[in-house]
Amino acid sequence: MPRPLPQRALRFGLIGVANTALDVAVFGAVMQVGGAPLLANLAGWGAGVCLSFWANSRWTFRAAPTPLPLRFVRFAASGAAVSLLTSTLILAALSGLIGPWPAKALAIAIGAILGFLAARWSIEGRVRPRRAKADPR
Repeated sequence: MPRPLPQRALRFGLIGVANTALDVAVFGAVMQVGGAPLLANLAGWGAGVCLSFWANSRWTFRAAPTPLPLRFVRFAASGAAVSLLTSTLILAALSGLIGPWPAKALAIAIGAILGFLAARWSIEGRVRPRRAKADPR
């Protein structure tokens, strides 16, 4: 039986803090060695998405019967479409104006909300809550 939505959202948020910390650490490391903000963003996102999939598929969401490689591909593709695209656009548009770190922070905030829906779809195979079955009594 799936966990209640508020519990899944809380777990997703806690894992999000961990994968965001990893994302930011990798982003910072790549920037520190002279990497471009967009390259640093891609590297940080890649590290974070691997951690996020592993943790969310074991602790947050009930895995769909879809084979693991396909679930990961859906997770990474939906994450790329949502969070990587969002963060890349924000970094490209705002890094020169407000700096790469504030742009990264804004991208993380927007991506977190969209990422929950994408993760739920890719791991559980659905976005909308399941309806409760009618009581046969």
